[in-house]
Amino acid sequence: MTDTPADQDAGRPAPLSHAQERMWFADAAAPGNATYNEPLLFVWNEPVDPVALTGALNHLVRRHAILRTSYRPVGGLPVQEVADPDTVTPEIQVDDLTGVANADARVREEAGDRARDPFDLEAPVVPRCHVWRGAPGGDAVLMVFHHIAVDGGSYPLLFRELSDVYDALVSGARPSHTDPEHQYADLAARERERTSRPDHAARVKLRAEQLSGVPRGLVLAGHLGASAAPEGSRPGSQQRVDLGSGVREHLHQAARKLRVTPYVIVLAAFQALLGRWSGRDRLLIGTVLEDRSARTRNVPGLFVNTVPLRTEVFEDDTFAGLCARSRVEAYGSLTHRTLPFDQLSSAATALGDRGRAPLVDVGLVFQDSLHASGDSRGRWDPPVLLGTGTAKFDLLLHVDDCPEGLTAVLEYDTELYGQDTARALGAAFADLLTAAVTDPERRIVDLPGAPPAHLAVPGAPEGAFAGGTPPTSAAARAAPVDPETPATPDELRAAELFAAALDDVPGARRTTAAQLAPSSDFFALGGHSLAAVAMIAEARRRYGAALAPRDFLGAPTVATLAGLLRTASRSNGDEPEPGTSPDQGGDHPATSVQQRFWFLDRVPEQRVAYLVPTVVEYPAALDHRALLRATAAVLERHPSLRSRFRLDRVSRTLVYRTDGPPPEAVLTDATGWTPEQVRERVADLSQSGFDLAGDAPARAEVIFTGSRVLLVLVLHHIVADGASRDLVLDQITRLYRALTLGGTADLPAPVHPARMARPRPGTASTTAMIRRLEGAPTDVALPHDRPRREGQSTLALRRGITLDAEHAGGLSSAAVTGAGYTPFMVSAALVGAALARVTGQRDLLVAFPWNERDTAEGDDAVAMLVNTLVLRLDFTGNPTWWELLARIKESCALCYRNADASFDELVAALHPERDLSRPPLTPVYLAHTYARPEGVAPGPGIRASLLPIEPPHTKYELEFDIVEHAGGIEITALAMQDLFDPATVEGLLDTVAEAARDLAADPASHTIQGDLS
Repeated sequence: MTDTPADQDAGRPAPLSHAQERMWFADAAAPGNATYNEPLLFVWNEPVDPVALTGALNHLVRRHAILRTSYRPVGGLPVQEVADPDTVTPEIQVDDLTGVANADARVREEAGDRARDPFDLEAPVVPRCHVWRGAPGGDAVLMVFHHIAVDGGSYPLLFRELSDVYDALVSGARPSHTDPEHQYADLAARERERTSRPDHAARVKLRAEQLSGVPRGLVLAGHLGASAAPEGSRPGSQQRVDLGSGVREHLHQAARKLRVTPYVIVLAAFQALLGRWSGRDRLLIGTVLEDRSARTRNVPGLFVNTVPLRTEVFEDDTFAGLCARSRVEAYGSLTHRTLPFDQLSSAATALGDRGRAPLVDVGLVFQDSLHASGDSRGRWDPPVLLGTGTAKFDLLLHVDDCPEGLTAVLEYDTELYGQDTARALGAAFADLLTAAVTDPERRIVDLPGAPPAHLAVPGAPEGAFAGGTPPTSAAARAAPVDPETPATPDELRAAELFAAALDDVPGARRTTAAQLAPSSDFFALGGHSLAAVAMIAEARRRYGAALAPRDFLGAPTVATLAGLLRTASRSNGDEPEPGTSPDQGGDHPATSVQQRFWFLDRVPEQRVAYLVPTVVEYPAALDHRALLRATAAVLERHPSLRSRFRLDRVSRTLVYRTDGPPPEAVLTDATGWTPEQVRERVADLSQSGFDLAGDAPARAEVIFTGSRVLLVLVLHHIVADGASRDLVLDQITRLYRALTLGGTADLPAPVHPARMARPRPGTASTTAMIRRLEGAPTDVALPHDRPRREGQSTLALRRGITLDAEHAGGLSSAAVTGAGYTPFMVSAALVGAALARVTGQRDLLVAFPWNERDTAEGDDAVAMLVNTLVLRLDFTGNPTWWELLARIKESCALCYRNADASFDELVAALHPERDLSRPPLTPVYLAHTYARPEGVAPGPGIRASLLPIEPPHTKYELEFDIVEHAGGIEITALAMQDLFDPATVEGLLDTVAEAARDLAADPASHTIQGDLS
């Protein structure tokens, strides 16, 4: 590979370096954040010449291609593209504060605000500059770079060039302009070549093995709980640490005495502090190192990497002894500094070292590069790196060693640690370091730096919860007779609702309200979750009670429902009438789920997976023109289907408007087409993505072939879920009947999606789920036939089996006679047992959908009202089926109680090292549904049938869809074609069937054959 001059790089896509890719992913996950802004504030000792400064900055941008590079995804992978130097002109804003009162304070305030303005990475990321002239303290200059383009080692080079060119322009000379020998994009490509070699993969795996075994999730005294911020946008603050004027001299003296570098001593002191504040003797600390060589010494760019260090702290050791061990690890880290942090994290995960966090929660930066600010000839003071109100780690200690003294800043996540804790932690570090460098032979336990008494040191993390032990005898397992009967009016209402709902469930116990007891369990009586949700909806219709399914499913008894009816209140009289819409002309904030879908839609390989296509087949006798009219009318009436999405860079949020044109419904005359042509047309309609900014997120086409009529309806998941699809189809059918048979359709008023917007998920719910899932593996060792790759295709293969009525009845019996085990819980047990048998893994996470239609209005809303919940399946100790079901029931109850937990925040806390090669948290998805009629007949003698979507797509690597119907249970598996062969999927389904037979035959037997404990 040959390196090219700056002016030849323009328009030539190149891969990102690994460090750049990590920052791009963080920006894409939380667009518009300032986490990786690099704002530098200079105070000049002379008046600034804005014209000369503009020319000098323009010189830098022309000379160094990295300063005019944009970043965007192509084919699922981000690339960098250099803009033509003639098309990019950096501008400098100038404010004159001469004579303005409190000018210095205004500079600090405005500089802080501008430091937090985000960059748009899809446009050329050009450094920004602002000048304040006439301030009493001297003219001030703010230069803001993005970290994706520069690191600390870039600044001496850039500032030296800036000073030289500024000098030339002030004196009227023409600055020389020579192309640099190397450009960053070429070096990034070289890195990609190097890290694709087999020997590199072996080095990554070896280092991951060396780091394994150290518990992750470092929690210090004063910890406030799990962060609710999405990845890439942690709220943060900075605490300056006063190290005293003499500490630097003692530090260098101790370094010479112990024959280590000052960095090693600072690292050892930080280890001792973390050990003292965490109660842990084994730690992983991320040190941020630059990886520069002779080739890259004079190239601005991002050459840093987070390198995990494995350390041990023993209280009875001396500080000098700790320094000796730290020296070995620090020097060894130099050989690992080229191993990309994300690759290392993925390798550790593959080895089974799966914690709730990335490899490291805390970081350390030790440098003096900012103060080597180029040969400014005294023109400006050393720059100050401003805070951006964000945090890159839970905690990051930044220490600068410069001739003027040692300075330190502690950056921290404000949702994890408060200001008082950060202040105490900084003071403790200062005390410990001062004492340690003064007397390195002191024992660590004798050094100062313990947390204050009011901040408790965390104890050992809680172990996995133990599921309850179910009854062992058949008699003990037999919905016990409770002599109590419903007594209060609310209990009678609840019992009536129970009886009516159970009457509609095949196989459930037929009962009257008087025969039920307050303790009667809905699921033990044969009910299922879909029937429970329908019962809650009926309660809303009958009594106007605002009930949420999650409040009932956690303890599904008559008494629970009665309590909810008692405490629920009707809608306030001053609320808008049902169905009325907010102002459709304004912007509405997108939900967190919509933000995730919007991001995934930017990844080409993911776009198809977030479509909701439906194909309905009708006989040729159907009036296809009336069907077209009905379809167009229904699509036009729902505000969500007129949505257009955009990223508001000012508010840094995704917003949408619903005042756009409605979706298009068209009629295609396909008479004379071959069956293959029809299939191709249906596939094209079902798999073409949407431009969410410019197009309506839905489309429909009525295809008349002469022998049949097809309705192809495609909704984007960002505005519609499965219930929305069913609602739209039902309204199309009703309106078609009205158009062809007369009468009225009597459709409910459309509901604006903004009315369904929920408040931010409760921190308590999210924290509870994080605690439940902490320590669980964020992957399942599925039997892949081929390795994962970045930009995984969502194209799937579909295989299925049917459990006949006999085996299905056995499973239903197990669900009914147990302690209220639902069919979904049984399905989770079967799928989990099959995966445990195939993989040998005893701790599994499975994602499943949760319907959030818990208001009367929600029943009639076309909107995305589904959350993703995560169920932990615990097979440790090789439990019996009864023991497993008890564990699953407890885990499900926790999920139901905390159903508003944010999936994105769970991912940010538990799986921050994820990439686009696999789904977050778990590659397995489970849905349990109940067979419904294929559709209401649109007219006399006219049937409607749903056709399977071909080819199928899946968002998960392995998706199980379990459907109960009168003839048995259908189990369908969708598996990514890139990863699985058909025979492998068929083998998995056979294992599920085998598990079902075992459970139905003997629930007291063990779930896993053999003893894996």
